[in-house]
Amino acid sequence: MDLIQEARNDLGPLSITSGYRCSEHNSSISSTGANGPHTTGKALDIAVKNSQHRKQLIEYFAPKVNGLGIAKSFIHIDLLYEEDGFPGRPNSWVY
Repeated sequence: MDLIQEARNDLGPLSITSGYRCSEHNSSISSTGANGPHTTGKALDIAVKNSQHRKQLIEYFAPKVNGLGIAKSFIHIDLLYEEDGFPGRPNSWVY
């Protein structure tokens, strides 16, 4: 929450498209299954308005997060570590 509020203070309003998910809901909409990043409370997705906005978000969050997923309509950010059961962090990927 602190990171997102800091980002809103610096960048202006952000639209969160997906935050915390229960295991059941995550299993129904994500390939990560019942224990995906969103089930930890340490991951969320932010809507992207256009390519310039995507670039702005990537540049802002890349040095601040451990997981950065880039899609056409959103970016995923997370603060997960190996201790949380997510080996290979820091990491970035494209959807």
